[in-house]
This record gives sequence, structure tokens and C-alpha cells, in this order.
Amino acid sequence: EGGDATGCNNLGAVLQDTVRVDDALVAYRRGCDLGLAMACGQVGALGSAGLVPMNHDEITTMLSRACERADARSCANLG
Repeated sequence: EGGDATGCNNLGAVLQDTVRVDDALVAYRRGCDLGLAMACGQVGALGSAGLVPMNHDEITTMLSRACERADARSCANLG
């Protein structure tokens, strides 16, 4: 319950930098669920880079969610 979307996103970035990608994914997903577009985009980016197991539909869903929330990087990654 509750939480801070930006805090979750920042935690995801720290975890990703320390090569704890699975933990980063959890934090980014939480940030996304809390409404932060950038966090949704980070989930999609991890999948696109092959750092976490995600199929094409999951990646597209996450990037689309971020793009719909005005995350320009995610819109560009959708092609």
C-alpha cells in the first residue's frame, strides 16, 4: 500500500547500477503502478535490452503506458 513513485524509480536506478536488475525491475514496476511514466519506460527498457525476461507484447505494453503518460523516450523507443 502507498509508496512514492519517484522514490521507487530512484531505487530502481540504484539497483540497476549495482547489477541487481531483478530487484530494479520490482522497484520500477512499483513506481509504474504508482503512476510514474518514467518507471514504466524503465521496465520496458530493461526488457528491450534483454536484461530481464519479457516478451515483445509485455515490452510494448510498458512502453505504451509510459508514452501515454508523456514519457518522450518511451514514445521514441516504440518506434
